[in-house]
Amino acid sequence: MTCGFILIMESPLSTKFFSIRIRTALATIALAGASLVFAQSDNHWVATWSAAPYLVESANMPPSPGLTNNTLRQVVRVSIGGDTLRLKLTNVNNTQATELKAVNIAVSSGGNKIEATTLKALSFAGKASASLASGASVTSDPIAFRLTPSMRVAITILYGATSSNMTGHVGSRTNSYIVAGDKTTAADLAGSASTPHWYSINTIDVRAPQAAQAVGIIGNSITDGYGLTPDLQNRWTDIFSERLLANEKTKNVAVLNMGIGATTVLGTAQTAGVTRFQRDILDQQGIGWVILFHGVNDIGSSNASATSLIAGLKQMASAAKAKGLKVYGGTIMPFNGNSYYSAAHEMVRREVNYFIRHDAVYDGVIDFDKTMRNPSDTTRLQAAVNNDWLHPSTAGYKVMGESIDLKLFENGISGLTRQPGIAPAGAWLAWTNSVNGMAAIRFAIPQESYVSLRVRSVNGRVSAELAGRTFTAGSHTVELAQDLPQGVYLCSIHAQGIAETRTIYVAGR
Repeated sequence: MTCGFILIMESPLSTKFFSIRIRTALATIALAGASLVFAQSDNHWVATWSAAPYLVESANMPPSPGLTNNTLRQVVRVSIGGDTLRLKLTNVNNTQATELKAVNIAVSSGGNKIEATTLKALSFAGKASASLASGASVTSDPIAFRLTPSMRVAITILYGATSSNMTGHVGSRTNSYIVAGDKTTAADLAGSASTPHWYSINTIDVRAPQAAQAVGIIGNSITDGYGLTPDLQNRWTDIFSERLLANEKTKNVAVLNMGIGATTVLGTAQTAGVTRFQRDILDQQGIGWVILFHGVNDIGSSNASATSLIAGLKQMASAAKAKGLKVYGGTIMPFNGNSYYSAAHEMVRREVNYFIRHDAVYDGVIDFDKTMRNPSDTTRLQAAVNNDWLHPSTAGYKVMGESIDLKLFENGISGLTRQPGIAPAGAWLAWTNSVNGMAAIRFAIPQESYVSLRVRSVNGRVSAELAGRTFTAGSHTVELAQDLPQGVYLCSIHAQGIAETRTIYVAGR
């Protein structure tokens, strides 16, 4: 067997691959008689918008004519842009099936209107419709769509069978529009009824540059945007996102608001932070950072002890750290003047904040307490940022979003400091042979971290998880024991909140 040097190039005139022999490119190796070639992929999936799903009970279902056999148009604001997207819809909290007869996406032109020329129909495994069983979710096939940063997009769904309870997000702070019958392609849903809730929609992923990553934020009503006027997209997370997008060094950072009003860190409810953290934060595509800004309801409504609340926060932070993510703690803001307040609750808040500011499980602190408190009485919010002495006013949310140091989010893939002699820039992944002579993948990490190393078919199906465990700092070699059939594959590594993907072509026997 001989090994040549092959560079895979994509023709600007077609999608076929052309190979040329050169001496300074990428080596071909053999795997059970099949040759492998890799080339750098320039993008990956990153979540650009998401909302935490939970049970929408009958009191929060939309007005007449209802969802069954009718059209619902919902508007969301994305963060980063791209040229290809996919939409995840979910029925995770519903005990009955939900039928989606048709789903499309378009640029919103305000209210219930869309820019008709941008409308794209979504498909699901090649079909225009999808049936969501109880507890199920579905992701659309990828489509080409020119998604610009901070764009408002409208998702229009024609429902079939639904139930009196749905999965959705009640605190959308955004109006949705419903009309009778099939109006999915209508540019204007004239005569529609409005409802300030989202139903079924969960996440929009976008193909973005390798430097792009997402910051996932878990919290309660302060993150969810309690007290804000619908459609203005002015939660503190929106203000934060706009600042990231406007900054050259953070323009590829997406923001995911996974707040749910009235929720706690602790407990066994589906909305508890420790219960939903894996699904709502760690399972997001392209996640690189986590902000834990949670706990005031544990103190004020559940009378949680500092010890138990710290344990819950540490559980989530440790889970994120184990996956190589950076974790920032948001300190709990004061609430004297609200019914939550008591001297005992204040002592718990101070003890938890001390933990957030000083424990090594966090990579940094976003000190909302210090930003928002009254310096003359640190048990209270400043009057200028106060709504009800628990939640901020509109001006207060703006102060929160503007207070965050963007430098915390500048060290993505391009900004990672590598140890000398470990992994030079551009050589994160490489093909090699193991000591046993088998085809293998070599990678290097600058410090101990959780590593996921996967080979996927081009349609996104995971073919093999090659690592999925914690590795020490330095270079490592993982044998590729799986016998892959002929085709094109993506080999991806995720570690320390960064990611790199290379394309593998298995030429066959």
